[in-house]
Amino acid sequence: MPVLVFGSVNADLVFALPVLPAPGETVLAPGYATLPGGKGANQAVAAAQDGAPTAFAGAVGDDALAEVALRGLREAGVELGRLAWVPEPTGCAAIAVDRAGRNLILGGSGANQSARAAQVEDAALNPDTVLVLQREVPAAENAALILRARARGARILLNLAPAGEVAPEALRALDLLVANEHEAAWLAGQLGCGADAASLLG
Repeated sequence: MPVLVFGSVNADLVFALPVLPAPGETVLAPGYATLPGGKGANQAVAAAQDGAPTAFAGAVGDDALAEVALRGLREAGVELGRLAWVPEPTGCAAIAVDRAGRNLILGGSGANQSARAAQVEDAALNPDTVLVLQREVPAAENAALILRARARGARILLNLAPAGEVAPEALRALDLLVANEHEAAWLAGQLGCGADAASLLG
């Protein structure tokens, strides 16, 4: 079944640190890695590597980081005909990881905030398609695409990451809502139920 991902694509700068910095503290790493990332791009790469025909719609800037950000999608064979090139800088995240595997992530949305639901044509939203989204692009664009997909019979999956508001009408239109530990706890607080129950919604 074809998968269409609407979402973010980033260049990730990853620093392996002995300890995570405290506020105001500088911690030096011996080096860093520059990797493709973004929750949307990661979803698309995973789907393609699992064997699904996969397309991606999002936005990058016309800068050097765009090629880093797109490398994983290209290597996985993801179709990029719906990708937009915009004046804003390509999304970037700085990720610090300590020896225990704990991390701190700073994300600069950049071009991801220019992703638009209109990049996906109606013909791509049909009962044979799984639409996959997350929350690293504008919420209004996610909601608009979700409602169009529901009207045309596509299956719809939203990963509630990073945690935040989803229009009620878009939430009701989902086939599956994925909430990781942090997002489930946030959702539980919004709904007034336990985190375990919130993680099962959708």
